[in-house]
Amino acid sequence: MIFILLIVIVYLKLSCNSSLDNSIGKDGGKTNGDPSSKQNIDGNKIGGDEIFDPIYDEDDEPNVQPKDEDEDDSIIEPTVEISSNINDPNLPEYEPNSGIDHNIDEPLEPIIEPTLEPELSPNYSGTLLDTIKSPNEISVMRILELDNCIEYLIEYKGTMVIGTSSFLYSVGVDMGRFCDVKLLDQNYRMIEDDWNPVAGQREIVPNRYTEAILTFGDESNEKFQLTIRAFDEGIAFQLQFKNPSDVFKSSSKSVDLTIQAQVNMSIGIEGILYQDRGGENGFASQALSKAIVNGWTWDLPMHPMTVQYSNEICFSLTEAENLNFESLRFATDSSFEFVRAYFKKTDFRAEKEIKTPWFTFILGSKPGDLIERAYIVDNLNEPCQIEDTTWIIPGKVFRDLALSTESGKASINLAVFANMNHILLDAGWYGDEYSKDSDPRNWKPIPKKGNFIIIIWFILILILIIYLFIFIYLFIFIYLFIFIFYLLKAPLDLVDVINYGKSKGIGVWLYVNDIALKKYFNEILPLFSSWGVAGIKFGFVNLSSSKDNERILGYIRECAKYKLMVNIHDNFRPTGFR
Repeated sequence: MIFILLIVIVYLKLSCNSSLDNSIGKDGGKTNGDPSSKQNIDGNKIGGDEIFDPIYDEDDEPNVQPKDEDEDDSIIEPTVEISSNINDPNLPEYEPNSGIDHNIDEPLEPIIEPTLEPELSPNYSGTLLDTIKSPNEISVMRILELDNCIEYLIEYKGTMVIGTSSFLYSVGVDMGRFCDVKLLDQNYRMIEDDWNPVAGQREIVPNRYTEAILTFGDESNEKFQLTIRAFDEGIAFQLQFKNPSDVFKSSSKSVDLTIQAQVNMSIGIEGILYQDRGGENGFASQALSKAIVNGWTWDLPMHPMTVQYSNEICFSLTEAENLNFESLRFATDSSFEFVRAYFKKTDFRAEKEIKTPWFTFILGSKPGDLIERAYIVDNLNEPCQIEDTTWIIPGKVFRDLALSTESGKASINLAVFANMNHILLDAGWYGDEYSKDSDPRNWKPIPKKGNFIIIIWFILILILIIYLFIFIYLFIFIYLFIFIFYLLKAPLDLVDVINYGKSKGIGVWLYVNDIALKKYFNEILPLFSSWGVAGIKFGFVNLSSSKDNERILGYIRECAKYKLMVNIHDNFRPTGFR
């Protein structure tokens, strides 16, 4: 019996060793004989359908192991922590001079310490017109001429981040590139203009960059100017057209105009694309190679768009100083290989000079850099024009939904206890926010919203009582009903609440829906100021056109004249304030 047991143990051990030899590579990376299921030593799948995991230890150097000539093709050596996924059959064919800085048919070289004087990719073709480098030569933008059209590319720490990309435009249904122009003039300056913000995370904001203004045109006249600012923290550029009719041809006097920048991320480096799905739909992500080859899984409606490459470099594309265009949007071309970032101006008239907002690339070596360097968006705006900023008090806000004198004072007491700075009387203090008859010049003693909330509370707790059949819940229901009914049906003396807040050092904000803003805006500003209101929250603002953006920015300027702070609900995204 013992002899038979020993034979079984020896057999099982030999079987396990054989299975282990077939399933584990030389360095411990599991392959199972299938290149598409290649994993790194942490077990993260980096081929097939899974998304590349960009998390790794900063101290680890990238290490791509070359394949031995006599090694079985079915076993692929794993990378340590990161992979370029260079054997992915879904990646596009490599073409010389395509803007890709790496031949995907060859293994990647180990990444070395970046140089501060990057050279052009050997895979690039075209005529170099200009190179703009940041003060410490960390960020670089190159302007080129290719097929008689103006192109650009962006590098960070010696590595290409955005491949060769075009500047585009569309007028109505017609789309074109900026071609058949010559570089007429070049002007440069170095700026060091650190400043002190009114509020924020930094006492001093660094503002140091190299600026280049490039003028393009033909033999007869100037067509447009391209202004570039190269920060160590990123790259920004904008286009200006002093006489748009020389560039944009249209048979109509008023059309929609878009100015676009192609964003070429087909540079032979794997990565992850993160995108904002708009509104309150959150963020989504997918492998960059899958997005390029198979098309985008989601639309790209909102900025920013963020990419983290596998070589430790990441960028976020956003906007700055958008004063009269729609918010930055993204789209893809028919081949899905390029993203187009574009600004749209509705009812464009060719006789008026136009200047785009800043296309802004925040660059970094790790995701946290993108957050820490977001101040370059503010740097791209004009300095603050408000002489007295003492009334601007940032901080936390407690929202009062009961909308009565008692609840307002109770909210103020809570704000004091919780070290908050403000309270907000939410929608309903002047009546139904969606009714055109509601007037924010007067407050309602019995807000209409109160009756609705009472009914909801009644129904919910009644359902709970019926479900549980416990008499104690009936007592709780009666108590809550009386308490909520008292608060919501109690009269609201708005000025009394505001004065009580002042005595406690707490500001009172008022919510005003966009329907009432459009109707009463010019009247409520002096009125709110006389009441002592600290700020206004714009509710459900419409931002469907460039005119809406101009209107909201105009509202903000007018509020500042009356020393009223502003909070904006929904899809408005600030593009820099100083």
